[in-house]
Order: sequence, then structure tokens, then C-alpha cells
Amino acid sequence: MEGYRICASTNSSCLEMVCPRSTPPSVCVTDAPWQIIDKKKKQEAEIKTPKIQAGFVAAKGSVPVKSGKKRKLEESENLSASTKKTKAAQMIISSNESSPSGLVWDGDNYSCAYDALFTILYEIWSTDTKTWKRRFKEINQHHLKSLSACFKIYMNGQASFETARDTIRHEIHSQNPTQFPYGTRGTSVAALTSAILAPQNFVAISSPQCTNCEYSEPSIDDSLEFVLHEKDDSQKSTSQWLGSLEHETHERCPQCFSAMMQPISFKTIPSVLVFEINSRNIKVSKTLKFEQEGESVVLDVRGLIYHGDFHFTSCIIGTDGIVWYHDGMTTGSSCENEGDFDKFSSKKLLKCKRKQLILVVYARV
Repeated sequence: MEGYRICASTNSSCLEMVCPRSTPPSVCVTDAPWQIIDKKKKQEAEIKTPKIQAGFVAAKGSVPVKSGKKRKLEESENLSASTKKTKAAQMIISSNESSPSGLVWDGDNYSCAYDALFTILYEIWSTDTKTWKRRFKEINQHHLKSLSACFKIYMNGQASFETARDTIRHEIHSQNPTQFPYGTRGTSVAALTSAILAPQNFVAISSPQCTNCEYSEPSIDDSLEFVLHEKDDSQKSTSQWLGSLEHETHERCPQCFSAMMQPISFKTIPSVLVFEINSRNIKVSKTLKFEQEGESVVLDVRGLIYHGDFHFTSCIIGTDGIVWYHDGMTTGSSCENEGDFDKFSSKKLLKCKRKQLILVVYARV
């Protein structure tokens, strides 16, 4: 079975990725600009398109909604045909503005988890709609397929961004009303991300092998998905975390009786990869670079989600490297320019406006 596994090199500045014998390409994981270079060698329900009721289109780059209180989302669902055309035209004209689209927070049914995640996913999707429609569908043909369809309807000016959000929210709530409730109870953004990115097939393998001799066992499908949950604070960076994925095992090698290890690897390079952050000392690797079959594939940080005071906010990193801050309560339908991502230190990324970093979203370039 093709794939690759990642294991730490004896050189602390590098990670070595070893591919199965049937898969010779190398894979590199690099950090920038606080540079940890990881050199990898050898071993590596389909649903119907949702129907969305057209409504007000929140234009890109529109004036931010300022409010210090949680408020009800006000939206007209019965606009006249002429008003709809005006709003659609406004969105097209404003699309040349650099600010990403934002979601206005729903104070009756707390939506900040959805606002933080969907603003990031929409910005990723909108950079190349055809490519990301395909990539979303490859991950799963359920929530991501629906989300892609909703994004398209919003982009075409046929519904507001909030209507698109609420359509997917209803879909998710219907499946698990306890975990994804309405009202003011709140939702875990990590659980939401896991549900949205849940793959339809196994995407990883684990490979039991001896730590001393060359004994190994056949690779087996693994339950690892595209959201990685930090179990302890021992990882120095997200790239090293990626390089140390393995299951604990107390098995002994049947040949030399040495300890066994069971590293985990993805079968193919992910299009989206999310890290849940619990440590306050971890470094956020700005770039993950993979090389497979002569092709270089780069995953950049495209989104950061923060939590504090029972509220989620996010930062979107554009393809031009500009950081945009979004808070559905204060910035509303637009985002605020925070500057150049290259100038952000690792320590600075761990906090944003007194909130703590909890999710890092990587996506293929």
C-alpha cells in the first residue's frame, strides 16, 4: 500500500520521512522563517446539492459592523428582484477589494464557531473554485460538498454568506443536535472542524516495525483524520508533531525481542490539515513542504482560530501573505488588516487580542 511515514532523524534540526519500498519519493517538511528544515528520505453518501433561499449578499470589503454586544442576525429573506440585482452587483464590484468576506455573528443562535471556520474555508475555496470544489469532494461528498455548493451560491450573489452558513449548520445540527446545538450553549470549533473535514474513506496507515532490526508487519488502515489533536506539550513545532505521529505499543519484535513502534502516515498528501493546539509553547510551522514523484506540494498556514471569553475569532492568511482579523461580533461582514504574516513571530501567533490560539489550518497552495 502506497504512502509515507514520518520519523524523527537523529539530527535535531531535521525530520526524516521514510517511504515504503514501493514508494520512493521523498517528502520534506520545512518551517519558515524560524526555519526547521525537515528532510524526508525513503519511505513515504453523496448528497443532493442543498437548496438555499436567496437573501441579502454581504459584500466583500463592506463597512465593518461594530458592536460590543451579542446581537441578532438581521436579514431580509424576501428582497425584491431589483434589490437582489443591486446587492449582487455590489458584491461583484466589491470583490476587487482585498478584505476577505466575513460572517456576521448570530446572537440568538451563537454562531462564532461556524463564523471562524467558514470564513477561513471560504477564503481557501475562493482562491481557485474549480480546484477546491474537486478537493473538497475528494475529502468527503457530504458536508464539504454541501459547503462548496453554498459558497458558489453566495459568490454568485444568490444568497448571503450568513444564509450559506445557516444551511450547513442546519445540516450538521440535524445529524447531531447535542454536539451542534442552536441557542446560546455554544459549539466546539474543533468538533465542528472534525465533522466538516471527516473523510469518507481511510486516509492513513500505520506500520508496525522493530526499532532495532528490519522486521516489519504489513501496513493497516488507521483512524487518523485531517484534524490532529495535541495529546501533550512535548512537541516543539507543528512540523515535528507531524513527524512524530505514532501509536504506543508494548509489543516486542518476534525476531530480536526489541521494542516495536507503530508510526502513522497519510496515504496521500492532504489538501487540508488542521492542528488543535493545547500547548502555549509550540511553534507554528508556517510551511509544510512535501515532495512526491518529482512534484513539490506545499501546505501553507491559511487560518488561525482563537478562543477566549466564550467566543471564537479567526485570522485569515491570504495568498499574498496578509493577515486579516475577523470577529463576527465586531468586524461583521469584513475583516481588518493585521499586517504581513512573515513579520509575525511564533510567540505572537499564539495570542490574538487576548484570546488563545486553538486551531491552525493548513491548505495546499
